[in-house]
Amino acid sequence: MSRYIVMFSIVLVASIGSVQRATSQEDIERTLTRAQNLYYEARFKDSVDLLLPVDAALRDRPTQGGLTIGVKLQLALSYVGQNLTREAKAAFQEVCVLDPEYSLDSSQFSPKVIALFNDAKAVFEKAGVFNASLLPDGQVIMVVDQRVGSTGVGACYGDPMP
Repeated sequence: MSRYIVMFSIVLVASIGSVQRATSQEDIERTLTRAQNLYYEARFKDSVDLLLPVDAALRDRPTQGGLTIGVKLQLALSYVGQNLTREAKAAFQEVCVLDPEYSLDSSQFSPKVIALFNDAKAVFEKAGVFNASLLPDGQVIMVVDQRVGSTGVGACYGDPMP
């Protein structure tokens, strides 16, 4: 019996360590810093995996715009690191939605990143919206806290929502 308790404790501790759930602003900031470190270690997928739950949690907290931008920017950079241009562009567009005046410093980012961000921003500025078709399947699309659609198979503009 005690052997099972010890094994359960080890599994629980490992699970908590590998899936960092961001609950407070401090937790989110620590997770973002860890994701940035993973990015600089060229562990792009690990950075994305760490940030996706934080990104999802921040969708429920619209008041934390600065942190949300940081998370989405880091997601975009990590997607670029994996050559996932479509996902990176979608994340950059989300940054533009949150802050239409946001720009990247060309002394801090590669020309490839700057060009991709500027392309995403141009699409946003031209339409005043972001291209939902660039989002991964299964993403919920919200406008001013109201669900307006979703991405994926069968999701088309103008289709009535269930």
